[in-house]
Amino acid sequence: MRMTVGCSWESAGEVQLQDDDLVMPSLPDEPGVYQWVLRHDGRERRYVGEADRLLRRFRHYRKPGPSQTTNIRMRERAVRVLEAGGSIELLVASNVQLVRDGQPHPADLASKHVRCLVENAALVDVLASMGELVNDKGYGNLRTDPVLR
Repeated sequence: MRMTVGCSWESAGEVQLQDDDLVMPSLPDEPGVYQWVLRHDGRERRYVGEADRLLRRFRHYRKPGPSQTTNIRMRERAVRVLEAGGSIELLVASNVQLVRDGQPHPADLASKHVRCLVENAALVDVLASMGELVNDKGYGNLRTDPVLR
């Protein structure tokens, strides 16, 4: 078996900071794979994630519960970047296809397994293009910039 993953990344818009609250762009309430693109001081770093409901996931980034460590960490990072004059763009995967043995198949993002496959393909793509990740999954390329970290 040979399988490849393909997708396009569409901008959902910019994340803004208003009175210490994150203002997210409009998102559909459906499953998906997404990227935060954090830009500050000439550098760009990415966080890649997946969710069974994008709208709910980003509500949790805005107001994380006490046990939602990733949401807390990303909210704190987003506030630091925006307060320091940086910008954050939110990208959402679209036109996602899996090609198995040369036959294209639309990816069913309602499946957690498919979303994780697409998410991991996107993580590898960022690293292969010498990009920087902020995902805390043992990728080991975090630098010391206190704003982007």
